[in-house]
Amino acid sequence: MDSDSNRAVCPVTQKPGCPAAGFFISQSDWLAGKASFVACLKQPGNRMGHPSPFAMRTIRLITPDGEFIFHPGDIYGYFCNGKLYQFFGGEYYTVRKIISNQILYSAQLQDEPGKAPGVYYYSRNWTSPLHKLSRRNIRKEFSNLNLEQNHFKTRHN
Repeated sequence: MDSDSNRAVCPVTQKPGCPAAGFFISQSDWLAGKASFVACLKQPGNRMGHPSPFAMRTIRLITPDGEFIFHPGDIYGYFCNGKLYQFFGGEYYTVRKIISNQILYSAQLQDEPGKAPGVYYYSRNWTSPLHKLSRRNIRKEFSNLNLEQNHFKTRHN
């Protein structure tokens, strides 16, 4: 995975943002950036999506070789068309930004289909737990950085 950007590097073309899909079965594959299965979405007959509007967390990949359906938890993460998704606690979260191994994620609220992501999360690295992005959580998680004096008080006074 390309750690300096918010887009996955396609193993097929080695370019960020190419039209491909890849699946990481395990955490070790994810950390190594080694997709277990990759399909170029430019090839005729290859498509990716959801089986139905009611199964938005289930991912379907159709290739000339067959149909592959991944239910929540079957895979650790995936990429599609240059965007990276990681599985946590029953949901897939979109990786929005990677800054010095700290990751910003977003999630679509279940009761707001079709709307822009409304909830953001962060983690300190690829294996640490997700936290809702809030001032309270940032203060708690990064208390050793003295954010109160250096940033919040000077900007908001």
